[in-house]
Amino acid sequence: MKKILSALVLVVGLSFAALADETYQLVWTTTTAEHDQISGYRVKWGTESGVYTDQAQLGNKTTQTYNLVLPINDTYYVSIFTYNGTDESDPGNEVEIVVPGLPVVDDLSVN
Repeated sequence: MKKILSALVLVVGLSFAALADETYQLVWTTTTAEHDQISGYRVKWGTESGVYTDQAQLGNKTTQTYNLVLPINDTYYVSIFTYNGTDESDPGNEVEIVVPGLPVVDDLSVN
């Protein structure tokens, strides 16, 4: 099953595509003006809206791709931040990702 979610992060477009039940690919492209003013990007995520308990620091390329692996059967909130030295931006638009659990079989009969 393929899911695509998108959000606007500052002037950065961010999209998520499910590669498997628990792996999501983040892809975005920045503008040249923004790219010249920052040191890099951080993707942050957690299971509570606005509370990011995990993060990955990314480089400063104009086109980024990052594979985010999330455990199944939970909801995650993801946002992109830019940073310049020790200063960090406010979060971009937050995206909610619901990672399904294993399918439940209601009726299993053997003939």
